[in-house]
Amino acid sequence: MKISLEPADTFFFRDGKPFSRGEQTEATGIFPPFPATVYGALRTAYISEKGWKEFEEEDKSIKTVIGTKTSHGKFCVKGLFLERKGEKEIIYFPLPRDLVTLKKMDNGERKTLHLNLRDENFNSNSKTKQMLFSDRSDVEYPSGALLESGFLKSYLLTGASNGLQYRPLFQEDYLIHEPKVGIERDLNNPENIEGRLYRVNMMRLKTDAKYQILVDVENIDMPNSGILKFGGENRAFIYRKSAAEIFDYKDSEKEKVINAIEKTRRFKLYCATPAIWNCENDDEGWIAEWMNGNEYNYKDIKCKLIAAVVGKPVNIGGWDIAKGEPKKMYRAIPAGSVYYLQLETGTGADVFNAFHYRNISINRANEGLGLTLIGLI
Repeated sequence: MKISLEPADTFFFRDGKPFSRGEQTEATGIFPPFPATVYGALRTAYISEKGWKEFEEEDKSIKTVIGTKTSHGKFCVKGLFLERKGEKEIIYFPLPRDLVTLKKMDNGERKTLHLNLRDENFNSNSKTKQMLFSDRSDVEYPSGALLESGFLKSYLLTGASNGLQYRPLFQEDYLIHEPKVGIERDLNNPENIEGRLYRVNMMRLKTDAKYQILVDVENIDMPNSGILKFGGENRAFIYRKSAAEIFDYKDSEKEKVINAIEKTRRFKLYCATPAIWNCENDDEGWIAEWMNGNEYNYKDIKCKLIAAVVGKPVNIGGWDIAKGEPKKMYRAIPAGSVYYLQLETGTGADVFNAFHYRNISINRANEGLGLTLIGLI
């Protein structure tokens, strides 16, 4: 089931950086929010719809879907995307990180260039034998840039060999920043308290292009429409069931990908949402154990990492309602990260079934983390 979320006002989503009163004066935000944020809001809305009393008493019908205070049910989030409404909905994914743009263009156009896979002598602590480079020095990965699902499919089906350039959607194309300054007040003390002044960078989606958030969820039945409150200051979003198609390969395209992997024994793993690969070692958090040659937990698939383009880690935490304390903070690889992998054992069909449009994060996958798509190198 797909659910569209239209903000009723400005909104703000925190990143994982600390924001303690009297210590930090500015809260930094992100967009889009982590899927886990919407997971919690939908879970709360479902419980409210069915009844808090029934949830407290662990009603079986609710427990099966939504779980309990200490356990999860069948409900899960696949991913979260930006959608543009119109005669035909356009879904946007994070720009793959092996696509870069020129820093300056005289005509204002900023189209993408592919990074090239090279096997050269270089000094690096990377575990990979190859790295991805650009032939130019005046390139960058634009933060917050998105790519239409149709362009993403072309990118995944043909890799760098097509020579195509894509025009990304940049953050300034869909998002407006509206900074807000406030001060915390004590209702019992009308006087201002030192150290309580703060600044929050509120955001607003551009309404002229009818942008909204689209969430793909499974194993839950929500009303056709309603109100969700989540994010900073518990801002309101209008939710509606949606018939939008997010991403899918045709049978012929799926067959092409599988056959190409069988032939080359190589494939590209694109991360559409942030993923947690390693819960124990932050220094190795950018690489999963099975990428080093260990078997993946599906049909004895064994892969070896060729190269990777991974952005700066993002911190994912949250609030544990049951314990009344912050959740453990994890360092996750950001959305848009790309891995080039060598298939050691297994078939192309095994790879497709294991990784394509699957949430494979080792932690909190049911909350939408680690959604991956398969493509060709």
